[in-house]
Amino acid sequence: MKKYLEKLKPYPLPSYPRRDKIRLDLNENSFGPAPQVLEVVRNASSEDIAVYPDYREIEEKIAEYVGVKKEYVVITNGADDAIKCVFEGIVDHGDRVLIPFPTYSMYEIYTDLYDGKKIFVNYGSDFVFPTHEFIKNLEDVDLAIVVNPANPTGDKISREEFLKILEAAGKTPVLLDETYWQFGGETFASLVEEFDNLFVIHSFSKLFSMAGVRLGYVVTRNRELIEKVIEPFRVNSLAVKLGLASLENIEYYNGLLEKISKNRAFLVAEFNRRGLSARNTFTNFILVDAGNRADFIKSELYKRGILIKLYKSPELLAGFLRISVGKSDELKELFRNLDKIMPSEALIFDMDGVLVDVRESYRTAIKETAEYFTNDEVPYEEIQEFKNRGGLNNDWDLTLEIVRAHGVNVSRDQIIEKFQKLFLGENFDGFISREKWILRKEILEELFRSYRLAIFTSRPREEALYTLKKYGVDKFFDIIVSLDDVNETKPSPEGILRIIDRLKVTPGNTLYFGDTVDDMAAAKNAGVAGVGIAPPGGDLKFYKELFKKYGAVDTLGSINEIVNFLEKWKKRSE
Repeated sequence: MKKYLEKLKPYPLPSYPRRDKIRLDLNENSFGPAPQVLEVVRNASSEDIAVYPDYREIEEKIAEYVGVKKEYVVITNGADDAIKCVFEGIVDHGDRVLIPFPTYSMYEIYTDLYDGKKIFVNYGSDFVFPTHEFIKNLEDVDLAIVVNPANPTGDKISREEFLKILEAAGKTPVLLDETYWQFGGETFASLVEEFDNLFVIHSFSKLFSMAGVRLGYVVTRNRELIEKVIEPFRVNSLAVKLGLASLENIEYYNGLLEKISKNRAFLVAEFNRRGLSARNTFTNFILVDAGNRADFIKSELYKRGILIKLYKSPELLAGFLRISVGKSDELKELFRNLDKIMPSEALIFDMDGVLVDVRESYRTAIKETAEYFTNDEVPYEEIQEFKNRGGLNNDWDLTLEIVRAHGVNVSRDQIIEKFQKLFLGENFDGFISREKWILRKEILEELFRSYRLAIFTSRPREEALYTLKKYGVDKFFDIIVSLDDVNETKPSPEGILRIIDRLKVTPGNTLYFGDTVDDMAAAKNAGVAGVGIAPPGGDLKFYKELFKKYGAVDTLGSINEIVNFLEKWKKRSE
């Protein structure tokens, strides 16, 4: 093996059977080809198999289809073969290839195959093609890649934007992958008339529903380069005839475009209606930000014979599902099964004192901050008394109130500065490192399968995520609303209402678990059932009576009693 090939990772083919399933994972066109295309297969002759193929007629028909001269079209064994020909003709040892990231992984693979050097320009969180940064990086590259419409981000760039790239590229070869161009509504293939450094890649796999046939082509004025590296009879005779039949029945495919556009809009609307954020695209797929539910949804749908694609990396796409636009009956089956596996009830948790034992972290920070400014002892019982009064859910405000109750006048900023230094330390080595997770993981896993799980905490987001990730439990929560996400803290219901709206659940199907009177008041104000959690070591009878005054439906001695409570709660609801 060539040494530089040791770093090359092959394209990951599906490791699961795909036949007899609803295939929404690889952006195939499940509507199928025009009936006339299938007739070609049924009527195939021995000559179609015994004679070497002739490409002149199909290249002429393709040229008419995309509006270029016939000598600019070179037929290939799928779009991947077309891409490989461009790389083989241009990229040599050490050559620099400019690639938007993330994109179709074959561009990285082919760069490695020809021992090139990958230069990445990253998409932002808006998923819009980074035109400005791309142009800035064009200098001193040997090949530039543009995918439009893009896979997997689904965006597209305008003709004007692409012209700016071509003009900035100068003589640098530019590969424009337009595999999804019909869904985006426009091809830039005619620009090869003006730019002899442009190579446009098209495929019959997507709109023409011929992924299994392997038929594609390159549009370029530099035909000689492609012919030098391509095999003489790379596309079989039957594939050529199928391609011709497709091009002779364009009206059928124009009708498919309308159906796919309609079904794509349906997909987006239905996912959003279920509290899963969907992004529309200019392709035959959509993206769904399922967050921590993504793996669960993919695996549960797989068990039911429905295939979708899950992204675990890169970070920009982690937690996204890519779902191909299928036929109406396939999409109805998708949502019928999704509704079976997606919980319709939600459990929302406060963190401190409920999921996390904070006696050695937040409570200690309150105590030592208050004692620092008062120069007096502040027992934990006094801190709990202030908690039980309500209106002081934020620990900085609670500490300030205690200090002022001792007759010392300090600013809130002074309290925060001292408190955070004690709590966070230099690098999360302060009191926060002493916290202990309370809810047993096996219970949390069980709850995750049956309920949508969320956190509404008065912690800053950074501190909340630190503890959740430290104990490896962040993956179980669909949404986290922190101090940074709300305008008003508890007892305001703002955070709970945000979660309900995001998850698209009803208040009647939601429970909120908290350990303070402010938590119970927030639940009541949001119209959801509040469940109190008595502080560790606290008198359960006392807290049952206290929390009931603020609307709690019950109070538990520990969050680990939640399973028994939920069983009783369901029976009570029935």
